[in-house]
Amino acid sequence: MRIKNRWSKQDKERTIEELASVLAFISRKIAADGVLAIENKGYQTESNAHRFQIMGEFLAFSLQVVDRLAYEQLDEEQRQRLIPALAQNIISGFAENQSEILGEGAHRKVFIDLLNQRGEEYAELSFRNGEGGFDFLRYFGEQVAA
Repeated sequence: MRIKNRWSKQDKERTIEELASVLAFISRKIAADGVLAIENKGYQTESNAHRFQIMGEFLAFSLQVVDRLAYEQLDEEQRQRLIPALAQNIISGFAENQSEILGEGAHRKVFIDLLNQRGEEYAELSFRNGEGGFDFLRYFGEQVAA
């Protein structure tokens, strides 16, 4: 998977909100590619709704990883700006994609509930030195498999 990793104008300082927008876009791309990779390995997805469920797990995982990395690398004020902005960008884009493909529904609320639930569950799992521990990664795998 190719991801652009440089800003077009290097001399301009980026805001936390701009960073959150880019991270949300990259997270959605990783989630979509993750589903495609699963299908290419021969695992069957039942429907577009099933694909979105799997993407939702990838996005919840991505949000948790960014939060843990932000905790290690940013000050508290920066983290308190980044994570909610990232979550809102992820939620908006994902809910919009679901509405376009699946039709209208409570996609936003269902996804927010998932993010909140996964946030509580991942909080109990290990993440050190910029990497998820075995339990952190295993939990993600279990959720995708389910």
